[in-house]
Amino acid sequence: MSSLYDVTEKGVQPNPLKPTPSTKTSKEYINMFKKDFQYKVISDDPNELVCLLSNIDVSIANAIRRILLADVPTMAIETVYIDQNTSITHDEVLSHRLGLMPVLADPTEFEVGGDEDTDWNTLVFRLDVTCPPAPPPPPPSSAPSAPPTPSSETPPTTATRLAQKHLSTPPPPPKNFLPVYSHSLEWIPCGDQSTRLLIPPKIMSDILITKLRPNQKITLEAHCKKSNGTDHAKFSPVCTASYRMLPVIKMLDNVRGEDAEELCTLEPGVFKLIEKDGEVEAVIDDPMKCTMSRNYLMNPRLKSKIKIERSGRDFIFCIESVGQVEPKKLLKRAVQILKEKGERLVRVLEEEGN
Repeated sequence: MSSLYDVTEKGVQPNPLKPTPSTKTSKEYINMFKKDFQYKVISDDPNELVCLLSNIDVSIANAIRRILLADVPTMAIETVYIDQNTSITHDEVLSHRLGLMPVLADPTEFEVGGDEDTDWNTLVFRLDVTCPPAPPPPPPSSAPSAPPTPSSETPPTTATRLAQKHLSTPPPPPKNFLPVYSHSLEWIPCGDQSTRLLIPPKIMSDILITKLRPNQKITLEAHCKKSNGTDHAKFSPVCTASYRMLPVIKMLDNVRGEDAEELCTLEPGVFKLIEKDGEVEAVIDDPMKCTMSRNYLMNPRLKSKIKIERSGRDFIFCIESVGQVEPKKLLKRAVQILKEKGERLVRVLEEEGN
């Protein structure tokens, strides 16, 4: 495994890569890529995927990252038609909040753009909420209050009264408001959407839109369009997509005793302790947890026994989905878009050559 950087006391220093086998034609390069490329899932959650991409060039890893951020299309609220809004939230702020809410709908079922809104390029949601009137205040008590009883005690001073007032817990304010959440947005099917869309579209639930006071009302209609992150960040399907080079840890000598315990403290999760010949010894446990902290270099003995590098052709890829699409499907779509971009480039070059 070739390394791109060495970890030293002065920082992460570049290390020249070993020469890679050259190819004469694109077909040879594709065959070599198919032979050497490896994909391994490290963790797979509903909204986060961490995987290892091995034996690829950094340009491919970066292309996938950029496509995930800006080229994978999704559905998002683009236009809001407000009929009535008597809440404290201004129309512009309300529209902006709605636009950033993830729309759970399959973008492959819709078309991009169009001069007119149709059932093939638009999703419609409607919001109609009203806060009920506040309950009437309780009637005042008609029972006569008891006269104050004389006391021989010294009346409290002003400082004492202020302290008691400061320490006393005020009564909770009345809850005369109505929180409006994203699940209040109702999907209005248009055309044949009710039969064509197998999964009814919806807005991600439990997102607070605003709060209404008694008798306040919001009535609006939101139209969703299909686009990608190049148009606006609200269309980006990921919170973030990032990668880092795989750490490569080499044990140049055995690390035992107190040095082993110190190493596990300085690099938590990277090494673990085992019993060997009546004493503890540090061995490599999970190189992916290495953060390149260089803490072990503070110990001269550990410095001579351990070497940490970064691989130049192996990348730990992390994809955090916003929630519309699973991370695995996002990665697959990103690879498909990268393939389409490559095919488009080949066609353009062939046309220019002819």
